[in-house]
Amino acid sequence: DRFMQERIFAPLKMTDTSFYLPREKAARLATVYGITDGQLARGDQGAYVEGPRKFFSGGAGLLTTAQDYGRFLQMLLKGGALGNVRLLSPTTVALMHENHVGEQYATQTRAPGQGTHGFGLGFWVNDQPGHMGEAIGAGAFGWGSAYFPQYVVDPTNQLVFFFLTQLRPAGDSTLNHRIKVLTYQALIK
Repeated sequence: DRFMQERIFAPLKMTDTSFYLPREKAARLATVYGITDGQLARGDQGAYVEGPRKFFSGGAGLLTTAQDYGRFLQMLLKGGALGNVRLLSPTTVALMHENHVGEQYATQTRAPGQGTHGFGLGFWVNDQPGHMGEAIGAGAFGWGSAYFPQYVVDPTNQLVFFFLTQLRPAGDSTLNHRIKVLTYQALIK
């Protein structure tokens, strides 16, 4: 957690990102909802405020704001730098969004708009536009996570977009994937 704070969050001016929410910011935590049997209800807020503050997951568990999340994604879009702060080399970022698993990530069980062909270092990558029904640009990469958000970084179109929710479980909703299709359908060159 200290490494992340000192080497990533502070340089990028991500002032509202942490593994556990400071108690004085508890009122700012967005309410979690869930869909079960077609019904929307309040969900479990988790232990992000009153929890043990000992579990620091490298692949999950951060709390953030839209502004901070956007700064991080802009850094990836700009090849590892934001303003005059460089966190990663352009070569590293390019390597991160190359398909490193070949055909292993591709699956025909996904519905159109819910899958891509490749997987990079931490997220899906679109190395074959249209292959899995994704209406996104070649070279775009992104991910969703436990509470139903979705983000896309598209270097070809110089585009970052993200959809933030607090929904767990999400039932059978596909809105987090459909947002990609809707975004690209709205683009006019």
